[in-house]
Amino acid sequence: LRILGLALLEKALRHTPDFIVIGCHTLCSWCFSDLEAESPVPLLSVNDALLQEIGRLPTHSSLFLMGTTNTIESSWFQTALRQFRSDILVTTQACPELASAIEEQDIQRQNTLLEQYLPTTPHDAIALACTHYSLVRERLEAQLSSVVLDAHSTIQQETALFLRTHKIL
Repeated sequence: LRILGLALLEKALRHTPDFIVIGCHTLCSWCFSDLEAESPVPLLSVNDALLQEIGRLPTHSSLFLMGTTNTIESSWFQTALRQFRSDILVTTQACPELASAIEEQDIQRQNTLLEQYLPTTPHDAIALACTHYSLVRERLEAQLSSVVLDAHSTIQQETALFLRTHKIL
């Protein structure tokens, strides 16, 4: 993943950006600090944006964190939440094949996988630690009584703030 991340960074830098949004939770989980060390421009992390969303939860909330196998196995979120919000009770769920079912727009397979992966006990919030999962967010909100969190609005706000602060817009 580190090699892939560095190759993608190199490709993006050819366009001489003022900053780069790393919009993949898996890359952020495994190699964001390596990418940051190699980048001559600032990087924004989708993981940090989701962490901000999670940080707004009430004290002692229960959180169900859904992500790709690689994201969950990295333990990045579990480690960050222990340092940032140790009061939150986190349950993680790796969701193999869900991102590809979303990419393929295979609704039946998505439903089957969601049924398999969604929690059987209530949680205060569900955090979507894969940018693909936002495409099924409305379905999750209709199906669950939990708040559904993703990084999209926060990363949009951070991007707009960066653009204004650096007078790019």
